[in-house]
Amino acid sequence: MFDECVFQLLFQGIVCGENIISGNGPQGVKVSHSLFDKIHNTAIRTFTVKEFVSAFNTFKDVGNQLLGSGSPSAPVINFDGDNNYSLGDTFDRPSADDATQPRIENNKKKVYGLIASEHVAYGTHRTGPGIELTLGDNVQPSESTGITFDQTVIKSVIVDFTVRRGQAVMTGIFRVAGSNTAGYTLDQDYSENVASGVAFFMDSGTGTIFYTTTSTGSGATMNYRINEFV
Repeated sequence: MFDECVFQLLFQGIVCGENIISGNGPQGVKVSHSLFDKIHNTAIRTFTVKEFVSAFNTFKDVGNQLLGSGSPSAPVINFDGDNNYSLGDTFDRPSADDATQPRIENNKKKVYGLIASEHVAYGTHRTGPGIELTLGDNVQPSESTGITFDQTVIKSVIVDFTVRRGQAVMTGIFRVAGSNTAGYTLDQDYSENVASGVAFFMDSGTGTIFYTTTSTGSGATMNYRINEFV
């Protein structure tokens, strides 16, 4: 157990289970309430390790070759085995850097990771938080919902959603596939109890979902959640 520790000005923070000749490495190692800052490479790196738990730690300038945000060169946490966890950790690494060098690299293993502001990850599956937004009344021409998949890498996601407008309820899914280079497609599958007057479209170049609404005197409330395999 490592608790309330400071790891600073290091090439790597914690390396666990490297160069194990046979069998499994350490089991049940826990690191909590600790600070990792000015770490040139990865803060936590595990090999053939089970039940390693990183919990409630703060990761600041990590994996950037000490160049700060915008220069990611390594994952912040790098798990190379099943049954490991990152819970309640906070990361200074922004989403743009996470797209190329993740905060939590699971190497396709059965690893559980929780980043409250963005997603819950288990293995190769990610589920985003439920988000609510308001759609205006009589929106013509279309306006952005704020849901966008503007990425240079190929995305394949499913969006669960519900729209409520007066007595009308629409519930369904969007299937989104593509990238900025290849373009995006949007497939919709939904049911309504009565016509809501809400329609959705996608900008195939940017991966942004737009909407229009008819004039009923009231807007609509939309709740959605993004699911994807990474």
